[in-house]
Amino acid sequence: MVNSNLPNTIEQLGNPAVEYPGDLRKGVKRKRGGDKSAWQVTINRRNRMRGDEYKTYKLANSEESSSRTTKVERSKRALGPTCNSKICKKSQKRFCGQFSDESRQRLFNEFWRDLDWGQKRAYVISMVDDQKVERRGTGSNSRRKETFNYYLKLDGQKRKVCRLMFLNTLGLGKWQVREWVLHKQSNRKPRKSLPYKVSGKKASAKEFLDRLPKLPSHYCRQSTSKLYLEPMFSSMRQLYREYKNHCKERNFQETSWCTFHKLFGEMNISLYHPKKDKCDTCCSYESGNMTQADYEEHVARKTEARDEKANDTQKAMDGDAHVIVMDVQAVKVAPFLNASALYYKTKLAVHNFTLYDMVSRHVTCYLWDESEGEVVASVFATCLVKFLDRYNDDKPMIIYSDGCTPQNRNTMLSTALLDYAVTKGKIIFQKYMEKGHTQTEVDSVHSAIERNIKGKQIYIPQDYIGICEGARPNSKAYEVVYMKHFDFLDYSIEKMQRYTSIRPGNRSGDPCVTDLRQLRYDNNGSIFYKLKHSSDWSPLPRIPKNVSGRTRFPKLYSKRLSIPKRKYQDLLQLLHVIPQQHHDFYKLLSYK
Repeated sequence: MVNSNLPNTIEQLGNPAVEYPGDLRKGVKRKRGGDKSAWQVTINRRNRMRGDEYKTYKLANSEESSSRTTKVERSKRALGPTCNSKICKKSQKRFCGQFSDESRQRLFNEFWRDLDWGQKRAYVISMVDDQKVERRGTGSNSRRKETFNYYLKLDGQKRKVCRLMFLNTLGLGKWQVREWVLHKQSNRKPRKSLPYKVSGKKASAKEFLDRLPKLPSHYCRQSTSKLYLEPMFSSMRQLYREYKNHCKERNFQETSWCTFHKLFGEMNISLYHPKKDKCDTCCSYESGNMTQADYEEHVARKTEARDEKANDTQKAMDGDAHVIVMDVQAVKVAPFLNASALYYKTKLAVHNFTLYDMVSRHVTCYLWDESEGEVVASVFATCLVKFLDRYNDDKPMIIYSDGCTPQNRNTMLSTALLDYAVTKGKIIFQKYMEKGHTQTEVDSVHSAIERNIKGKQIYIPQDYIGICEGARPNSKAYEVVYMKHFDFLDYSIEKMQRYTSIRPGNRSGDPCVTDLRQLRYDNNGSIFYKLKHSSDWSPLPRIPKNVSGRTRFPKLYSKRLSIPKRKYQDLLQLLHVIPQQHHDFYKLLSYK
């Protein structure tokens, strides 16, 4: 029998829009050829991710069409209206009125133009807090289990807003946000089931993986939608051995290695490895989702930044400047032991902010745990100023870092550096490496620390001091400063800032903060910027406030921070594997 769907003429064979039998998407007319970026399916997928107009297909009504599917045109994502609620205007906890149309448009553009789906999901998770409803009004029949708090960033700081303001600014629907937030932890039951039915032995494996504590991808500074296991397992084989012990203790039937490995991947989790990700832009080009011109521009920026750093390093070698490189190490946890009891308990997060002098090779690691400080701009600014205070000469300071906006490219850090420049009578240059190519000498420091951790027992966060100091035994040891909550200063108070924004533009379409490549802080209180390392200096389009003398910034924290109640309970349950002399450290932690 002849299949009538097969092309039977030379014209049909040469037509790239002919539908062939066996196509998984009935009604989708694919283009033939090796360039997948030109396929309509790829174009629709890319346009949908960028918020542009795209085409999709749905099942057709048999009365309206003889075809199984019908084409649907999806409109472009657009910025919604701002919040005009009287309640928000009167509220002292919501800041909807502080967001101008310009700042909202910038957030909208950055969300839809610069992020892929995994990054969008991670961003939303970081900006929405969900809390369980613990109390209900008398006679209430509500079945609502969660309360959501929404935030948007303004000048690098999270500001609480209402749901309408959040959704309209990012152009999202409430159910999409709800789905992302509620399923950020793998121990919640997802709405969509796995590709195969989980039962019997697979159910025991899923239950085991659900119990393991995980770090959200945005917390690990990764731009994917994965969740990462805490760094307790060095390999998948070690994880599988622990799963077999788990099944043996409970008389469960264990699944095979292949099934366990497949289930691990389907749950979208991964072992936690503090490695640099491959550049998203380069990956996009390799997969055919970027033009040759855009890619060449990206490579040119990368080369320009590296050449600039090499020239500055030579200048420092000649004694004309100081060049400093800084970065944050991937999060650590405490306690960190080879005890199986730790596998299922949440632990304290420990942070390491490292600064490296390119000439003297002097390294300082600023450590703190989550009960002493958060991961916010004022914390990093405090550590950086503390490091700069050791230089007593009048040489210019040149600081290199990645372009992470909350960490290195914000008003708080600029306020701290400008205040330091005015007080010390110095000129400070802040320069940024190209996104995806930010490898620096600090990475070697973090690698040495990672190697020194292997086989060590970490009972309390302060144990990382000895780990860092011993990571370079054959030369000058790394200096370690353990920060306390009372050490951090608050640089976010607007009335104490000379510049309330470092954006190099005023109107919609003007350059944004993420376009900055260099900042210069003069000792007269002015800030200049460059959008390219090779371009000329331009003054920030802002009128600086007159702040005389060195500002006395207040303390960022009035007391030690509280940790989640569940984490506090988990830590107390781990005391039986921790020496007695360290018990008070965990017992004295406050929780909320």
